[in-house]
Amino acid sequence: MITRSGESSFHGGLYEFWRNDVLNANNFFNNAAAIARPPLRYNNFGGTIGGPLFIPGHYNTDRKKPSSFFGRGAPH
Repeated sequence: MITRSGESSFHGGLYEFWRNDVLNANNFFNNAAAIARPPLRYNNFGGTIGGPLFIPGHYNTDRKKPSSFFGRGAPH
């Protein structure tokens, strides 16, 4: 779990989690039975963004105590 506090500026980030069978070793039992390493392809990527929440002329125009938002997205 990650918590983030509100800020007065926008912040964001991008990430990728990548797994591939080229990076993994074969296990002992597969080697003993002469079984090839099983294929594995896994990519997970996405991004985050957070910052102040205001609607000019309607909400929080004084910016003394701005509300904030935080969002995370990843394609499926």
